[in-house]
Amino acid sequence: MHTDAERLRILWVLPRPLVPLDAGGKIRTWNILRLLARGHEVTVIGLSPDGALDLVPREERGLFRRLVPVAWSEPRKGSVRFWLAVLANLGSRHAFVLSKYASSSLRHEIEQLVRAESYDVLVADFLQVTRSIPKTGLPRVVFQHNVESMIRWRHAQSRAWGATRLYLLWEWVRMARWERRICREYEGVLAVSPEDAEYFRKEWGARRVWTVSTGVDAERFSMEGPRVEPADDLVFTGSMDWEANADGIGWFLDRVWPLILEVRPDTTLGVVGRNPPHWLVRVCQQAGGVTVTGRVPDVRVHMRGARVFIVPIRFGGGTRIKIYEAMAMGLPVVSTSIGAEGLGLEAGRHVLLADRPEVFAGSVVELLEDRNRAEFLAGQARKEVVEKRTWQHAARELESALQSVLRGG
Repeated sequence: MHTDAERLRILWVLPRPLVPLDAGGKIRTWNILRLLARGHEVTVIGLSPDGALDLVPREERGLFRRLVPVAWSEPRKGSVRFWLAVLANLGSRHAFVLSKYASSSLRHEIEQLVRAESYDVLVADFLQVTRSIPKTGLPRVVFQHNVESMIRWRHAQSRAWGATRLYLLWEWVRMARWERRICREYEGVLAVSPEDAEYFRKEWGARRVWTVSTGVDAERFSMEGPRVEPADDLVFTGSMDWEANADGIGWFLDRVWPLILEVRPDTTLGVVGRNPPHWLVRVCQQAGGVTVTGRVPDVRVHMRGARVFIVPIRFGGGTRIKIYEAMAMGLPVVSTSIGAEGLGLEAGRHVLLADRPEVFAGSVVELLEDRNRAEFLAGQARKEVVEKRTWQHAARELESALQSVLRGG
């Protein structure tokens, strides 16, 4: 992956621990970071709710030069403290998520590290952490797992006019202002798809942008292994406290699920992921045939044996790692266009795309009833990710981008 002359000293800044690996951004960061750390000197610093060394998985902490957790307290979402923080932030120039991760302690620790040790480049993992990163003379690179402002804009557009939509638009304005600033100030921007990279260039004026592909661990996400019995016909996996996931399942159950049950009334659905909101649990219970698991030790056991993987996402940004994971496990995928954007997949060959409820329902029913069609789609999809979509490739792209930044390219 590198030569000794190219060995980099990287200071990598996290907004929160990677443990547990229960969200797409964490999974992407970890798989790339552990490969980088095998060829370069990597120090990881980040906010940690308990100040513990759970910034990275325990079994591979030895890969890193240093791990520096910075104690931080996050209000529990939905708590009185959380809503008070949201209200207090309304008059701020910064979006709530930017204010939540702003930490003078983290800024101070970064300054101390840069004074005491020698680094070649600093990587800010996610836009959210950039308010805590000082100017130290080090080249700074922001790893943009999403176009954060686009998420807020699409979220706002999915809501009817009212207080919620107005608040989301205010978040969009503030996030867009900061995202534009960082894209112009930092020495490099890492995007997760060519579409995101073009957006950063065209909309925010970023001059140095590189694409770091999404990957999958095809050995880990395989068709063989333990499974839940009986398996659900359809399955969705994702962090259910992420608004885009909860909204997508809510839309699916309201607009798509009844159409599927009209044709196949015994169909079942598994919604797998941490912290589903109360309203979604209630909707799932009322829908019939739907199981909500909450956090599980291993999502793979719920995926194996399912017949169709659904991704009914209506807003968001970046790329959905869950789609590659399902493809690697031999599951045919039905997704909205937004759900599959940026992954470079061919509709009808690797994935079925459907944005209207009746088309989404028809695509699901087609795969449930036509085994040959389902097996063809699943086979082409697995071949695509196994041969072309690896984390090793993504790590080489990020490594090359950092070297280009240091060369002034």
